[in-house]
Amino acid sequence: MSINNTTLLGLAQPVTGQESGVWGDDVNNGLTSIVDIAVAGTNNITQDSDITLSVVNGTNSTSFSTTGSNSTTAQYYVLNLTGSRSAARNIIAPATSKAYLVYNKTSGGYSITIKKSGGTGVAIAPNEAAIVYYDSITASDFVKMSSTVSLGNLTTVGTITSGTWNASVITGTYGGTGVNNGSNTITIGGNVTFSGAYTFTGTLSANTSVTFPTSGTLAALATAQSWTATQTLSGSSSTTATVLQNAFETVNVVSGTVNGNATAYQNNGAVSYYTTAASATWTQNLTFSSGTSIATALSTGQSVSFAILVTQGSSGASYYPTAINVDGSTSGVTTYWQGGSAPTKGYASGIDVYTYTVIKTASTPTYTVLASQTQF
Repeated sequence: MSINNTTLLGLAQPVTGQESGVWGDDVNNGLTSIVDIAVAGTNNITQDSDITLSVVNGTNSTSFSTTGSNSTTAQYYVLNLTGSRSAARNIIAPATSKAYLVYNKTSGGYSITIKKSGGTGVAIAPNEAAIVYYDSITASDFVKMSSTVSLGNLTTVGTITSGTWNASVITGTYGGTGVNNGSNTITIGGNVTFSGAYTFTGTLSANTSVTFPTSGTLAALATAQSWTATQTLSGSSSTTATVLQNAFETVNVVSGTVNGNATAYQNNGAVSYYTTAASATWTQNLTFSSGTSIATALSTGQSVSFAILVTQGSSGASYYPTAINVDGSTSGVTTYWQGGSAPTKGYASGIDVYTYTVIKTASTPTYTVLASQTQF
């Protein structure tokens, strides 16, 4: 008696003129039972180690259970991964055209990779169910056809410390309880909401990417926030970048004279108020901070404004700025005073307000400064 077998599923192929009296066993054991598990059979894999699957040839005496347990038979359609894992594990499957439904329900927070021997394959994240198949067209490795994830566990994901949300995939490291405590990939379809430190509501679309900060949590704009980095609000050709119903501006109150503190630092506030009466003329210097120049902070085609409030005593008429410097120099600085002339006096017993708008017109750097003096 002689039986041949198909290459992909190992189905029995009795040779003509052979198998007399055992055809029923040939069909039931070597053919039907394999087709049954290839279409709907489940292999429950619980072992905390790699597992290698291989095609088991069907014969008239072969017996296949519709539900396997850590079976190395490659023909099962559903690979149900349960139990704990102490590390990322691999399923090494035959490099032949075959589809699997792989469901990673393991605990421990590790991905399970299905691949050919010596290949890289595809990783199935915790709580992810994916249909994969061996790409026999390019003879490369296993690839994903579709994927879903259990959203119930995402509500306790904790704080996302790093990662990228790209189209329908999140990759990165997740802390807290729920999904895992290690690295993985979570695939999401349809509408999804993350609760906790990060909340996203809506439909994911292709070619959409959000990169999370390396640490901390995203700012909740309904609560007070302090921003230390530059925030660029561009708007569009039909909408403004910002709308402020009310806003406060920081004033740098200096308990000294302007001639004794002749450098105005923009990072301390656009408005500087000198509360001690001036006692001499001064050269007004405008810069960004003690460690950063306007040349560095300001790009060509941008401007920055200063308001200098100078307290004047009874002798104030004698005190006024005699020159304007930017970053400690008059080089590249052209100043235009309102009315056409620079001031030649201050105004006694009041407050003189000097405003300066510094426009960077070239990277050399070159500045145009628009200046004015107002008596209060």
